[in-house]
Amino acid sequence: MSASFPVAAATARLGRGPWSPVQIGIYVGPDAVAAVEVGAGSVPHWVLSGPAPVDGETLTTSITELLSRMPRSHGSWRRPRAVVGMHGEFAQYKRLWGLPPVADPTVGSALVRENAARFFRQTPHGLSTSAVVVRAPGEIWASAVDTSIVRTVSHCCKTHGVDLGALIPMDSVAADSPAPAVLADDASVKAWRLARIAAASGDIDFNSATLGTFHRTRSPRRERFALAALCMASALLATLPVLDAQRSARIARQGHAAIAAREAEALAMVAELNQVDAALLAIAQAQVSRRHSIDVIAHLTATLPPGAAITHLQLDSLGGTVTALASSADGVIKGLAASPLIVQPEIVGPVTRDRSAGREFDRLAVRFRHPVRQAPVVDRRSEP
Repeated sequence: MSASFPVAAATARLGRGPWSPVQIGIYVGPDAVAAVEVGAGSVPHWVLSGPAPVDGETLTTSITELLSRMPRSHGSWRRPRAVVGMHGEFAQYKRLWGLPPVADPTVGSALVRENAARFFRQTPHGLSTSAVVVRAPGEIWASAVDTSIVRTVSHCCKTHGVDLGALIPMDSVAADSPAPAVLADDASVKAWRLARIAAASGDIDFNSATLGTFHRTRSPRRERFALAALCMASALLATLPVLDAQRSARIARQGHAAIAAREAEALAMVAELNQVDAALLAIAQAQVSRRHSIDVIAHLTATLPPGAAITHLQLDSLGGTVTALASSADGVIKGLAASPLIVQPEIVGPVTRDRSAGREFDRLAVRFRHPVRQAPVVDRRSEP
């Protein structure tokens, strides 16, 4: 079914900038439909009205022809944004009873969406519920619209290049201020109130335009914030190479400092190993130069002249002192001097003459030194 739309009287159009928003209110009632665009100060730019739809098919026709006759602004680069208000015959708006108390409205909205048949009158095509609104403790309100109506309105707006900001029940809109005198009929006044809601920033309560999901309207403040965030992101992307270079330099400095610390530790360890090597070398030289007392006694016995006897022997790390009895002190000195294991033999103390078993012997004490032998040196630092 088609319907003709008489053109209503319109006010003089106001000039707007290219970024000025185009805010439209559309009212769908049982008696008529109307559309109004408002500008600064809620002044109506134009008003359109027509007969009411009878069923779903005529609803599509009514809204389509209404939007097709909508004056287009050639000075604005932004898409028009509309808030559509439905009369009580098309939208259900009520206080909900039997809903469990919830602190988070999102949880309450989900409960209403999943149990829509319990709170609202069912329709053949299902219901699209709005987010719940808590007006007082225990006082929860919500709305629901036939899903087919939501899809019809959304499709008509999209076809004519209009962003559907919200679809709300007209019963939830308060008459908080007098309407301009140019708006002669009730449908136009209601459309004007919807346009004022579209022009206001913030969230719109009882919005069923998103098929039951929570909808947040766009606002100039949010758009400015998004533009600022975009500029900040662009600046950050421009500074990323510099930040990356600084980070690489910082990592290189940290790596150099770590290498320098390990190098210092390695040098300290080398110095400690050198000290250990020197101590081990001294111990090895002392062990090489040390003589076993039995070996020394056996060698002294072999070097002394026949008939001589050792009466006392004292050994130390450098050499030793031996007291011997021999027929001649000169023979003892010559024998010790000829030994390769004895160095610098010399008589210490007096040489006395003793008699034993009818024979006379010389008693003398001889001091001698061990020859110094070098221990083999092993360079541990040259080992793999």
